[in-house]
Amino acid sequence: MIFLEMEKAMFSELPEDEILKEIEEQAGKMYFTTTFGFLKSINGIRPGLVHGLLAPASMGKSTLTRSIIAQTTESCKVAVLLSEESAEEYAFGFRRQNEIIDRDNICFLRESDVNIHQNKREVLEMIVNLCVGQDVKALFWDNITTGKILGDSVRPEQMDDQFEFFKNKLREQKIALFYVAHTNKTIKAEQTTPIQGEDIRGSAQIFNQSDYFFILQSKTKNNERITYVKIAKHRFHSPKFTYYVLDYQQNKYTRDIGVSYDKIMTIFEKE
Repeated sequence: MIFLEMEKAMFSELPEDEILKEIEEQAGKMYFTTTFGFLKSINGIRPGLVHGLLAPASMGKSTLTRSIIAQTTESCKVAVLLSEESAEEYAFGFRRQNEIIDRDNICFLRESDVNIHQNKREVLEMIVNLCVGQDVKALFWDNITTGKILGDSVRPEQMDDQFEFFKNKLREQKIALFYVAHTNKTIKAEQTTPIQGEDIRGSAQIFNQSDYFFILQSKTKNNERITYVKIAKHRFHSPKFTYYVLDYQQNKYTRDIGVSYDKIMTIFEKE
């Protein structure tokens, strides 16, 4: 049986220049843009690709994600898959942040409203089909690591397989995925070293399988709290900056500014 499966495998040839040119053209096109520089640097949230945002608990992941969602509704239909909050609780966050939402371009689904005891692939395929039926172009999952579909109740090796399956289904439909994830329990909110993609809760393969990956981290230096986003992974793009310092005002992050690696490293130096 193994021999027969190996017979089906074969090396592929170098892709034609026309295919590579098409990829280059797609990479240069702006999709689902927001005001945030770290997303502009990859020309927006990309159709059919996977984007992850990682941070410790209470760091402001959902706050930042709500702003991104609100701005994305200006250009396409989005769906929000919730593992912790109800639609009402999550929507109240938009009000608290004074976000402007296109009501016709947003819909919600709670993990608790899905029969998570059935086959995981069937659940994930159902979510994709719901997106297709609602003409959703960008799916936001908050939080992928704390729910029961791909969260704590799923073994890491199963998580890898299910995530790859989900990723491929979304890619077939050209639906962008932007997920929020917690760091594992060894990571502290104010730790003295930069957080890495492998610090994700559950399986590190979720980080490895993502096309774009962002890390949100804060550090207090000289009594000043600095919060930044690191572009830890990117495909088809070469951002000028991979670190963006965030400005927080009136209950939300309002803008970000690209800074050098050396400048970010200074906040981890001992005082």
